[in-house]
Amino acid sequence: MAREGFTYEKQARLSVLLAGVAGLGALAALGLVLRNFQPEAGMTVYSGKGMWLPVLGITLLVTFAAAGTGLFLGLNGAGQKRNTKSSLSWLGFFLSAGVITLAAIVGVFFVFTRVAV
Repeated sequence: MAREGFTYEKQARLSVLLAGVAGLGALAALGLVLRNFQPEAGMTVYSGKGMWLPVLGITLLVTFAAAGTGLFLGLNGAGQKRNTKSSLSWLGFFLSAGVITLAAIVGVFFVFTRVAV
């Protein structure tokens, strides 16, 4: 029996799945930052000795890795004639691009408003 390859349809499904996982990670990172954000002071306050900063960093790293992989998988199969689920590839591509944008906004917001206590 021949082993079935990694078809464009499988890449499309994996792209959407990775975009969803990355979206959850981006929302988790947003929740972490907003939980520690103090709007009256305009600062995100965190303890320099705690685990909050490494958890935020790992969350953003995993988010960028999953969304980047989903982006390239979606782009790889989007224009292929043999791909019967081309629209799913485009969906994975654009969802991943949106998640990357959201995660970048969260990371930049944190960098500009952070204050270690």
